[in-house]
Amino acid sequence: MRKLPIYFLLDVSESMIGSPIESVQSGLASIVKSLKSDPYALETVYLEVIVFAGKAKVLVPLEELAVYYPPVLPIGSGTSLGEGMNLLMNELDKNTVKRSSTFRGDWKPIVYIFTDGVPTDKYDKYLQKWELNYKSKINTVVVSIGNNIDSRLLERISENVFDFNTTDPKAFTSFFKWITDSIKTHSVKIDSSNDDDLDIRQINDLDDVEKIDLSKGNRPNVDQNTVTLLGKCQNTHSGYIIKYNKYKENSNAFNDFGFMVTGFSLEGAFKINLDEFRSLSQNININQHVNTAELRNFPSCPCCGNQIAVAICSCGSIFCADPENIEQTCPWCHNTSYFGRGNGDIDIERTIG
Repeated sequence: MRKLPIYFLLDVSESMIGSPIESVQSGLASIVKSLKSDPYALETVYLEVIVFAGKAKVLVPLEELAVYYPPVLPIGSGTSLGEGMNLLMNELDKNTVKRSSTFRGDWKPIVYIFTDGVPTDKYDKYLQKWELNYKSKINTVVVSIGNNIDSRLLERISENVFDFNTTDPKAFTSFFKWITDSIKTHSVKIDSSNDDDLDIRQINDLDDVEKIDLSKGNRPNVDQNTVTLLGKCQNTHSGYIIKYNKYKENSNAFNDFGFMVTGFSLEGAFKINLDEFRSLSQNININQHVNTAELRNFPSCPCCGNQIAVAICSCGSIFCADPENIEQTCPWCHNTSYFGRGNGDIDIERTIG
């Protein structure tokens, strides 16, 4: 039986934390559950999941649908799309049984790429390789989550680039249902014909998905939409990410003039596995900061419940603190100091996103 290989290349950078990555994870689970009830898909579909942040890795190697179980998606720092594409190409070379004059080989692979930001690595050589050797031979769909994309860059990967500019879980559910239905339809079509090009026309019926007009050029390539902070629990030594999303609203002080104020509102604080985070993160010092005056609200610690999740050590790191105790020990540098609430605003280090 000829395989229909399907690859998911997923951005797991810090800016994906919260509802985006939770929706992608539940979406993958729904795809697998639905496909396992389809006899055509069970016979042909093989799935692989590759993730990338500052680094890339194969999370689930290519395996047949019947034995596939959706993984828990990790989080890392950075958006190394080039590393992800390079690993994808290596996996395609390793796994794909090519056609020949005497052997039919596998069906044309399908690749779904999800990303929410601009790459932070040197990706050009990998995209050149992709354009030259893979682009025309792979059914590729690129999904940009949010509005921070470089359309000219994504055009080099695929002609099918879609903007998914919402965090509504219901919209994610509809979108992953479309992916499931398209795979089912495709597996039936290839069983009855030799046409293995993916039909994506029905995606235009989804309200929250818009095909990007690649002829219009780039959108801004600097991510100004989220702020993420890396913290460590003083009590459990577990890591956490604090995520803020950009907002814009009328200024009360200058309402008559139509002035707008911008800042970042808290989405939440999320516990992470620090070892996994480091294994997927770029080992670089980006030296980027955000002023606390730009941040609206501060969370409690998601690991131990300490009231303060943004205490700043003299080493520059963020950790949680109990305001009832004057003496605090930084879990990063292990120095013990006396802490109190500050009166002014300060710059704190943000992660690369």
